[in-house]
Amino acid sequence: DMTTQIQAQINDVTAVLEDKLTATVNAEGATAIHTLNTGVKVNGHFYNAGLSIAVLAESGKPIMTRIGFNANQFVLMSGSGDKQYSPFAVVDGQVFMDSAFIQNGSIDNAKIGNDIQSNDFIQGRQGWRISKTAGFEMHSGRNGYRISLNGDGFKLFSPEGNAIIELGLFD
Repeated sequence: DMTTQIQAQINDVTAVLEDKLTATVNAEGATAIHTLNTGVKVNGHFYNAGLSIAVLAESGKPIMTRIGFNANQFVLMSGSGDKQYSPFAVVDGQVFMDSAFIQNGSIDNAKIGNDIQSNDFIQGRQGWRISKTAGFEMHSGRNGYRISLNGDGFKLFSPEGNAIIELGLFD
């Protein structure tokens, strides 16, 4: 083991940094762990953030590799100078992403604030959309027919845009 610690203090305010390297090999297995902890004590409260990088090879268990972070904000920064930005952050347990491309995903529950739609959606022409305010609209890719479903009812439109079936309350 090797530990380096630096501490500064004035009255009841303390700042501390600790860097610890641990490597062990024994009958139970082998471990290699590097931890970095930082902390500040202000008004009797201790606040800390840390990083741990570990490989644990315990006898009879699968080998585990882990990188862990302890902080109420985890922010990935990109760019440089005036062009620096954060595409990804975890703040107080919530994940924020500026933009994401998910090739294949599974969501148990979702809350959509306004619309969800296909990437080729054009109102009245192609694709599909489920809208919080405008209902549901879907277009056929082959024959040009489309449907619309909202609070007033259901409509089936011909390729020319004429409503050929209407169910509901329409003016």
